[in-house]
Amino acid sequence: MDKETAKLEVEKIVKKLIDLYNSYKQKLTDINATAISFKLLDKFFERPYYFITLLQEELNENYPKTKRGLNYLMDCGIIKPYTKYKRNKIYVASEILGILEEDLI
Repeated sequence: MDKETAKLEVEKIVKKLIDLYNSYKQKLTDINATAISFKLLDKFFERPYYFITLLQEELNENYPKTKRGLNYLMDCGIIKPYTKYKRNKIYVASEILGILEEDLI
């Protein structure tokens, strides 16, 4: 792949991510999500999968507040739990991950 083609591919991916981000922000706004929900959304665009404990640590928030924020993201279909275990659940933003992996497959 030459430089120009690679540049166009990256621009396409970035545009898709920006469009997705804006649509997710609108969904959260429409349901009057808490402020932490928007912070969590930003985190999932940095990394499309997280343990709740890592999110708590990175945002310096307590478990109930972080979990409540994650619930808003789940209600909007932005993330879903990846593991079935009661503890140490991994939450995944599948659409974000899909966009990032599109050209890798």
